Amino acid sequence: MKSQAGWPEYSGITSTNQYGFSALPGGYSNSGSFYTPSGSGSWWSATEHTEYEACHAWSRGIYYRYESVGRYGCDKNDRFSPRCIED
Repeated sequence: MKSQAGWPEYSGITSTNQYGFSALPGGYSNSGSFYTPSGSGSWWSATEHTEYEACHAWSRGIYYRYESVGRYGCDKNDRFSPRCIED
């Protein structure tokens, strides 16, 4: 799902963009602070998270060191990069 360009290199991990998502790394914000890591990207899911009091929504994250996509519970006040989808 990672774009073939824009990600830091990591031993044994290649970005193939097999599914055409073209994910690029981007920053995020939580608790009023903004972070710009060069090796990760996070996007909101439409699914609400109700398992823990501190988490209210699911997000998906991609990291340069891993080939898989992670799922994380987040506060709805966190801010991630926008994802534009053409209709």
